[in-house]
Amino acid sequence: IDLRETYGMFRANARVLPMSSDHTVIPRRTGGVTAYFVGETTEITASDKSWNQVELTAKKLGALTRMSTDLSEDAIINIADDLAQEMAWAFAKKEDECGLDGDGTSTYGGMTGIRTKMVDGDHDGSFDAGTSPCTAWSHITIADEITTVMGMLPTYALARAKWYIHPRGKAGCFDALALAAGGNTVREIASGAQPMFAGFPVVTSVAMPSAPT
Repeated sequence: IDLRETYGMFRANARVLPMSSDHTVIPRRTGGVTAYFVGETTEITASDKSWNQVELTAKKLGALTRMSTDLSEDAIINIADDLAQEMAWAFAKKEDECGLDGDGTSTYGGMTGIRTKMVDGDHDGSFDAGTSPCTAWSHITIADEITTVMGMLPTYALARAKWYIHPRGKAGCFDALALAAGGNTVREIASGAQPMFAGFPVVTSVAMPSAPT
C-alpha cells in the first residue's frame, strides 16, 4: 500500500542545535594551553587557549500540497495524517541528500554535504583505495582498505565512530566479510550479520552510493 525507502539517517546521527534565530555562531577550539616543566624559582611560562567561530545559518524547508475537502470527508483513512507523514518523509529525504551529497547549489539549499567535502581535495580525511577502480563490494578487504580507514581515525572520534554505507554495500562488503570469517557457529550464520563491524556500529542509508566506485 505504501512502500518506500527509509530516510532520516543524517538527523538521527548529527548534533542538532536549537536556534533562537536564523543565524547564530558557536565557539570552536583551535588551540590549547601547553604544559612546561618548571625549575626552582622559575616562573611558569604562560599559554592561552584559542578559539574561532562556526557560523550557523538556518534554511527554511517547506512542502505544499492541495487536498479536496470531499476526499477528506469520504476517505477511509485520515488523509491529513497521511499527508503529514508524507511531508515528514520528504523532509527526511531532503536532509539526507543535503547532508551527504549537497554540492552547494540551490538544489541543496546552498549546503555542501560530507561526502562532497571528503573528495573535493580541500579537506583531510579521505582515503583512496588505489588507482584501479573498485568494481565490486567484494574487492574491499579488511587488510587493505578497512583497517587503513580505521587507522586514520583520530582518538577523539573513536567513542562515537560509525560506519555509514548503503544497504547493498553492507550486505556485499561487511556482511560478506563477517560471514566468511572463521569460527562462525550455526546460530550466528542463521541469525545473520548484526549491524556492527570491527567494533563499530553500521548505519545504512539509501542516500549513500549503492555502487562501490
